[in-house]
Amino acid sequence: MDTIQLHDISKTFDQHPVFASWNHNFETGMVHVLKGQSGCGKTTLLRMLMGLETPDSGTVTSLQNYRKAAVFQEDRLCENLSAMQNVLMVVHNHSKNDLLDQLKEDFKQVGLDDIYQKVSTLSGGMKRRVAILRAMYANADIIFFDEPLKGLDDTTKEKVMLFIKERIKGKTVFWVTHDADEYTVFDKYQLHEL
Repeated sequence: MDTIQLHDISKTFDQHPVFASWNHNFETGMVHVLKGQSGCGKTTLLRMLMGLETPDSGTVTSLQNYRKAAVFQEDRLCENLSAMQNVLMVVHNHSKNDLLDQLKEDFKQVGLDDIYQKVSTLSGGMKRRVAILRAMYANADIIFFDEPLKGLDDTTKEKVMLFIKERIKGKTVFWVTHDADEYTVFDKYQLHEL
């Protein structure tokens, strides 16, 4: 598949049309940055692409044969598990022991030291980074980021962006943000204003 196609999509919430007969194609293997005002449909679009939401009418290319990972606006972590356990739960087809050294290095790269601490005891910014690491280790073809750096200070954002940039090469990425500083770090991206 060369493109992900949305054809004649309509979606309404509480009599408020978010999409009306909307058509759009997204190239695979690219970073797609989605920008727009709050309430314009960025998260709804991600949810339709992930198959978590269906349009009222129209069609979306089926992505069921693709492995998907997501960083949602909320962290969606297992609070009673450690940061390390949250990431390891998505690792398949590898010896987890072989990955431990790499994982420890990656935790360090994004500024996380307490990797065996329960997630429930971590700050909001630390939880964001655990959620990002988990998505990176899911071995997905398509990764959805819905304002993934919200709540991180500038120094941490920079570290995390460099970490992500190296790991998304060749993947299809959907990146929702309001901040131009986030996506200009990518070597190549397409900007879509909603």
